[in-house]
Amino acid sequence: MENFISNSDAVIEELIGQVERSMNLLDDNISKEYKEALRSAPTLVKRESPVIDFLRTEGFHSLHAANRIALYWKRRREFFGDDRWLRQMDQVNV
Repeated sequence: MENFISNSDAVIEELIGQVERSMNLLDDNISKEYKEALRSAPTLVKRESPVIDFLRTEGFHSLHAANRIALYWKRRREFFGDDRWLRQMDQVNV
């Protein structure tokens, strides 16, 4: 059973790597915001857009998952504007 778990971890890591490589295949107009977010706030990107969730949504197709992640960050900037798109999105009682 241990081998199965470590093998599945390796498969997941490989799929995540494929998504990261696929991101470079996307048009810069689509992936610009994702790349900017990754440079400016890598922890936020990892927390707010877990690659495995996008892979599951896209049937483990790495290029489709990369496209969906890129569009998520593009839309996020459109919806929240330049001053809030790179902030953590959670509800806080103020």
